[in-house]
Amino acid sequence: MLRKYTYSFLLFSILSFTHHFVVFGQDTAETEGRLQLAGTPQDSLSHLIQLTSEHRFTEPARGIVCGKAAVSIARRMNDSHSLALAYTALGHVYYEKSNYGLALEAYTNALNRCLENYDRQFVGNCLNNIGKVYRESGIYPLAIIKFEQAIDLFTEENDEHGLAESYLYAGITYFKMKEYDQAMQFFNNVLDVHVDDLNSPIRATTYKNIGNIFLQRGEYPMAGDFYQRAYNIFQRTENLKGMASIHARMGLSDRLQGNYFAALDKYSLAENIFSAGNNRKRLAKTYLAKAEVYHYLNYRTEAIEYVNRAIALAHEHGLPEVLKDSYYLLYKLYADGGNMNSALEYYKNYVSYQDSLFNEELAYIIALTETRNTLLQHDINPELIPRGNQFQTYTKWFALVLFIFAVLIVILAFSRLIHQRKANKILAHQRNILKQTLSELRINEEKYKALFSQANDAIFLMDRDIYTDCNDKTLEIFECNREDIIGHPPYKFSPKTQPDGKNSKEKAFELIKQCYRDRPQRFYWVHTKKDGTPFHTEVSLNIITLENGKYIQAIVRDISDRVRAEKDMIAAREKAEKATTSKTFFLAKMSHEIRTMLGGITSSAQLLKETRLNKHQAEMLDIISTSADNLLEIVNEILDMSKVEAGKVDLEERPFDLKHTLKSVVNAYLPKAREKKITLYLSLHPHVPDHVSGDELRFRQILNNLLSNAIKFTDTGNVTLEAKVITEYENSYLISFNITDTGIGIPENKVKDLFSEYSQSDASISRRYGGTGLGLNIVYKLVTLFKGTIEVSSELNKGTQFLINLPFNKTEALPAKGKKEPRPLKKYKKLHILLAEDNVINQKIILINLNNLGHHVDLAIDGNDAWQKYLEENYDLILMDIQMPGMDGIEVTHMIRDHEQQHPEKKRTRIVALTANILGKDAEYCLTEGMDAYISKPFRIEDIIDKIESAGV
Repeated sequence: MLRKYTYSFLLFSILSFTHHFVVFGQDTAETEGRLQLAGTPQDSLSHLIQLTSEHRFTEPARGIVCGKAAVSIARRMNDSHSLALAYTALGHVYYEKSNYGLALEAYTNALNRCLENYDRQFVGNCLNNIGKVYRESGIYPLAIIKFEQAIDLFTEENDEHGLAESYLYAGITYFKMKEYDQAMQFFNNVLDVHVDDLNSPIRATTYKNIGNIFLQRGEYPMAGDFYQRAYNIFQRTENLKGMASIHARMGLSDRLQGNYFAALDKYSLAENIFSAGNNRKRLAKTYLAKAEVYHYLNYRTEAIEYVNRAIALAHEHGLPEVLKDSYYLLYKLYADGGNMNSALEYYKNYVSYQDSLFNEELAYIIALTETRNTLLQHDINPELIPRGNQFQTYTKWFALVLFIFAVLIVILAFSRLIHQRKANKILAHQRNILKQTLSELRINEEKYKALFSQANDAIFLMDRDIYTDCNDKTLEIFECNREDIIGHPPYKFSPKTQPDGKNSKEKAFELIKQCYRDRPQRFYWVHTKKDGTPFHTEVSLNIITLENGKYIQAIVRDISDRVRAEKDMIAAREKAEKATTSKTFFLAKMSHEIRTMLGGITSSAQLLKETRLNKHQAEMLDIISTSADNLLEIVNEILDMSKVEAGKVDLEERPFDLKHTLKSVVNAYLPKAREKKITLYLSLHPHVPDHVSGDELRFRQILNNLLSNAIKFTDTGNVTLEAKVITEYENSYLISFNITDTGIGIPENKVKDLFSEYSQSDASISRRYGGTGLGLNIVYKLVTLFKGTIEVSSELNKGTQFLINLPFNKTEALPAKGKKEPRPLKKYKKLHILLAEDNVINQKIILINLNNLGHHVDLAIDGNDAWQKYLEENYDLILMDIQMPGMDGIEVTHMIRDHEQQHPEKKRTRIVALTANILGKDAEYCLTEGMDAYISKPFRIEDIIDKIESAGV
């Protein structure tokens, strides 16, 4: 028996060596022969190395042939550098095929040639390549040593690119070792080295690996952010392979979060790119990833289909890692399906491939490589060690052959024994798995019986459309006996139709049909008790496999209490909304009345200022004006609050000049800052765009509130508005606005309540500085409308900082505006004006001012009076109040426009609306209802004069 194995082994060794030599010689000779016709040996070598790289991912078998031919030509050329290039290209092909032993041998030969040629940068690349082989083989300490040697070498050579690659490989190794902090440190080193190259593939790969760290830690938003950064670089550089790898990582992120269908979409995008690029290894891994998702979804048929696709590619291109993972997944799929024979067979294949990944050949080459490296560290070339005389050499070789032969005999003697022991271990392992599986099945069966009988929900078993069993809770919920259920169809305890109008019987059959197609169902259903009383339920249908076939398990949960609670909650919400609407209308109405009175005060004060006043009178008039302006600011804040609560604020999307807006807002507050002798700064970072798209009006309102507060609460020092871009996306920016002051600050215990309604950090503030405390609440709600964020930090008596991050869409540059020429002074004719206004104060103020300008003004005290006066006179202009007793301004306008259409000979009269603009819609409404312009209350007399001049009558 021993002789039989000895002869068999020797014959196998001779045949294998001969076959390898002949095939290698034929393929290499044929390839070299074709290339020698193309030009010089150097041209042939360059072409072969190029072909080796091109076939690396798509046709690795051809790549190996071309790589071996390149090595053969380089040897004949006796060029160390070219031979190193050829070995490196060949090593890359072996690496992609997961032939790590051959890859390590090729990379080691390349390293030796580089040492002969004293090419230090090439030595660093070879060290990185060897380290990658150790890393993929799971020998992490050796991998780290190689990467650290490369880092030292590239640091000495001041090679930033090589240094960045070495940091990246070391970081990936620490990631595989699950030492995430150490990995993050190396990835940050990569970004520090590549700080100026924003489109570097190394930077993109680093972003992807940082995303992997966050993914492992369960920080999915951060992982998604770094994946997006990597994707942007790959997209800009048209790196399809990189884009596909990001799709695959995002698919893994979705899978880990339970978003299985989103994960399938991402994997499909990666699959399409890898398939188009003929990248078989990545395509096989993507098939395997999709199979994992289908496994989680319990779509066993689709999962097995994609595993088989991965296995086919792995067999075709020699991918043992893919085969190992594929067989393990098939083991789990068949075990879950109850087919233990097939499951154990695939598990045996999995163990076989797992054992083969780190084989004796790889161990031998690792030992040889490390031995050579040790000799080289002591400046000893293993190929130049003195050989002695010829006789001693032959003697040593003969002794070595005898020793090897003796070792072979011993190995062969024990091989059968070892093989038998290994087979026995596998069989014992399989028996243990089968025993454990049967035990688990018994336990699961007992658990199922306990859950079935003691569950708090009604549980049915259905064979097609007939109930075959139910638990005790079913009888309690439906208030019936077991014989009322068993043998009956599922729609027996249901009304004729469901709330959606569908027939209960037809809908039940459709849901059952979908369930039998391996599509679990979950839905709302109205059932009835035995006495016909309806109640609300939530039903789940799932397929379960028992000894005698497949059944549907229906779980019915009584949700009547929840439905009642939801209805009560909806009713309460509607009641609250009505109360809010009433409050909002009340605030709006009161604000209108107050604003009307304030208009009288401010306009009267304005008229008084134009008269001759002594110093004391002027001071008193300033007090009146200032008090009226402060009161108007409070009313405006209340009105803004009512708009937000009533949902009347809608953000507009329009392009605007961002830098101009920021400068104009700051310029508006410069006089107030100078008055308080504080400095107001505007800081714009270089990357802040000129133009963006968004709601400029609401953006101004946010900045106005914050700057006004900062200046109000700062007595010495400065106030700064800083703007900078946080993140730039493909179609948008995320921009931060930092408002900092050196004012009174806010106590730490008051910061959390700062954005609440009517909130101020101290009761004395309202007495000293005024205000309602609504401004910051309005800011907070507007920032929320923008889908932005706001943060505040403050230190008492040292100052406060508000940090706002707002998204804006990108837009084309706005068309250049010509310089606006000042309107030339023009004397307009005296006009015949009709004033329709019911408020006595407004009547007097407008009449005084218009009469002073020489216009003839008739007064109408309500809508009916205005209509009659219009019919009696021809007016050049009508100032029309919107809200008047009897007939309002809109009705009068309709009647005037109808009259003009019926009498085309009569000149069209311009109508200017006087509106309080209560909820922000009056102005646009006036224009659509036939008016030519509008003036918002409270108004200044200059507003009326400007409208009269612009009327052109």
